[in-house]
Amino acid sequence: MVNRRGETVAAYAGDMKAAYDAAVEAAKSHYLTPAAREYDIAVANTLSANNVTSIGLRIAFPAIKKSGGHVVLIANYPEGLVPHYLTGRWGTQTWAPQHHRIDIPDAVKRLLVFNKFHKPGSGWFDEDDRILYFSRWEDVINHLQELYPSECKVVVYPNAEIQYSR
Repeated sequence: MVNRRGETVAAYAGDMKAAYDAAVEAAKSHYLTPAAREYDIAVANTLSANNVTSIGLRIAFPAIKKSGGHVVLIANYPEGLVPHYLTGRWGTQTWAPQHHRIDIPDAVKRLLVFNKFHKPGSGWFDEDDRILYFSRWEDVINHLQELYPSECKVVVYPNAEIQYSR
C-alpha cells in the first residue's frame, strides 16, 4: 500500500492467498475516504495512475453540489499519459476497440485538467467543450479565483485514483 506521497507504507508476502486477503482487508480502511457531497470544487490528484487518469474522477464527480461546480484533475506526471492498449487513443481519430467515453455529469460545469509536462488535450479524453487544459498551476488557481471571487467549498483527494468512499 502507498501513502499520499506514493511511498510504500505496507507490503504483504508469504502465501499468495493469505497475503492478498490481508492486504485487501488493510486497504479497505487505509483507502476509505468519507463521502463528500455538495462542494463547489473537487480537486482530484492522480499521483500514480498515468494509464487511467480518468479513474480519479469517480470519487470527484459525486462531490460536486447539485446546483453545479468544478472538478480539477491533477494529472501531473512527467512520463505523460501511458496509452492503454484496450481503451486508449491511437493517432488523432482512432480509439482502441474497448474505449468508453467519460461522461461528465450535468452538475460539473467544467473539468479542469492540469499537467505541466505535456501538450494539453493530447488524447486524454473525448472532445468536450466543458474540458479545459492547463499546463501552469497558477493558471488553474487564477481561473478558479475568477469563478469564485469570494468563498467556496473545496474538497481535495490527494490520491483520487485509489481512494474510495461509501
